Amino acid sequence: MPRRSEIYIFGSALTSLAPNDLDVLVIYDSHIYPKATIYIPCEKISGILKKTFNLDVHLTVLSYLENREKNFIEEINAIKLEDFLREKLCR
Repeated sequence: MPRRSEIYIFGSALTSLAPNDLDVLVIYDSHIYPKATIYIPCEKISGILKKTFNLDVHLTVLSYLENREKNFIEEINAIKLEDFLREKLCR
């Protein structure tokens, strides 16, 4: 996971037992990762999640500032990756 970042899951993976894809939101610190450099660690995460869940991963990447301006996490009802994994493992 990129330093000073948060990973969230949203979309059909939260509501469907058989989702078609995995929507992933990465919120990052733009002071640590200038915009272009964040995509390298995100691609690694995307690959791991694709292998783990055997689903295509759709990645959305926002800085903390962009997320605050759009209130995106709340708007899409995203949950932290750790909570998503805990829920999936307990089923």
